[in-house]
Amino acid sequence: MTIKGLWPDNLKPLSSAVGVSPEDILVVQAKDLTQKTNKTLQGEIERSSQGEWLTLDFYVLVPALDSYRYHLLKVRHKVPPYPAQIFVPGMNKDKPWLAKDSKHFENVLKVVFQSANVRKVLGELIAYAESKRK
Repeated sequence: MTIKGLWPDNLKPLSSAVGVSPEDILVVQAKDLTQKTNKTLQGEIERSSQGEWLTLDFYVLVPALDSYRYHLLKVRHKVPPYPAQIFVPGMNKDKPWLAKDSKHFENVLKVVFQSANVRKVLGELIAYAESKRK
């Protein structure tokens, strides 16, 4: 008796299933931070997984400080990627924000990136990095 494969022959990605993923959005934001600070600060994304969860950690890298890394936020999601959980140390304690789609995810990131807390940390990192260049 021969056992045949049962999977369909036409498996392919669903183009509209995901839209823009949290990782896609974070990569753009990492590049934007790097460009807007003339590489004084650089955005870096690390991806990992645990069970059915994918995790994205966003770090701010400071090359002038021996590549010091500041952990800005963590995003967790399953497949499909929404809703996505967003954890920001010092801002939302242990309760994550939930982004229901890519637009909502971008809106939450905008609030985080433009917050007084994040602006203060980034300003201090830039000042410290520039003092080490002199």
